[in-house]
Amino acid sequence: MKKNLLHKNCLLKIIDSANEGIYVTDADRKVVIWNSRAENISGYPADEVIGKFCQDNILDHTDSQGNSLCKTQCPLHHSIGHNCSCGPEIIYLRHKDGRRIPVEVSTSPILDEKGNVIGGVELFEDVTSRLARERLLQEKKQKIEAVLENIREGVLFIDSRGGVNLYNQALVDLLGLDDRLKGREVFSLPGSHLLRQAIFRTDKSYKGPYCWEINHCSPEEACPMQESALCRCWLFNKDRSSAPKYPSCLDCPAFKKVKAFLEEPKELTIGNRRLSVISSFVELRDINEIWEVIVFRDVTAEKLDAVMKLAGGTAHELRQPLQAIVGVASLLEEEFTETSEGRKYLRILEESCFRLDDIIKKIGDITSFRTKNYSEDIDILDIENSSKKTGKDE
Repeated sequence: MKKNLLHKNCLLKIIDSANEGIYVTDADRKVVIWNSRAENISGYPADEVIGKFCQDNILDHTDSQGNSLCKTQCPLHHSIGHNCSCGPEIIYLRHKDGRRIPVEVSTSPILDEKGNVIGGVELFEDVTSRLARERLLQEKKQKIEAVLENIREGVLFIDSRGGVNLYNQALVDLLGLDDRLKGREVFSLPGSHLLRQAIFRTDKSYKGPYCWEINHCSPEEACPMQESALCRCWLFNKDRSSAPKYPSCLDCPAFKKVKAFLEEPKELTIGNRRLSVISSFVELRDINEIWEVIVFRDVTAEKLDAVMKLAGGTAHELRQPLQAIVGVASLLEEEFTETSEGRKYLRILEESCFRLDDIIKKIGDITSFRTKNYSEDIDILDIENSSKKTGKDE
């Protein structure tokens, strides 16, 4: 008997020291235990609750719309009646002073040795502060989204797992993307996906060292970074099978070098557009996370303007010396007979000059900005097609 009493007293002390509000009822939902945290949250001392029935509406549980739950939708009643656990779910209790308090509730039945339901237990915690923080974060997120939607540049947020966390409509329009990208990992996108190309084509000029080189990972370790042009090594840190040399990517020289590389503007061509790509980083040291914010800006118009100015200046500067060469060649022709080798070479020179003059004229007539492939990943101005007048131009 003494042993059982000691065991019961210890159990009550454990329940009373819990961080959650806990109350226990019998099978009829009469309260038999009411711990200190339940007193603090509800304002009701134990002697005002123990011996009363849960359905007496002491706490008068309601949902977020104010509908009463005590009669027909009580989580504890459901657990006792159906021998199952319920929750966690957020409901509202009535404090002794009359105010409503949001609490996260979980309920479970209590069984005897034979598996019969002999009571129930409810755990609840005041989530007022948590809900306030969530509302604040949601408001901030909405403000950020509103700002992003008014930015002409495409903006992309990548979280510490490589997931597409946030992006704006300008990015969708800029790359012609499907707008259902949120939550997807950038590495799960196919290689032909424009977003993946736009992110990783700028990384090919990165020369390392990579994290697996600095940490001297074994060749047997399955690391997606090895033999790859990708340099976002921190995205794989949490999935590594062996412990890295540095406990945090924020302290790793590889990340610092990659960060400096990506913070410098890069340019790439997507279709007929020239994009400037630059990254910035949000470093959350307290939770060891790195978020990357990538900004894509269409610089096609700027490049086109520069090409037009260069074309006009080049045409003007080249035409005068070219005319002088043609004039001198014509004078020299008079010094040679019709069949001489010298006259033949001068005619070749004149033909080449006329060809150059035609190219110069086309440069001056450029009305569109078209490119052609020069070598791998390098496109150049297509003078021939750019100088063709369309029906609209004519």
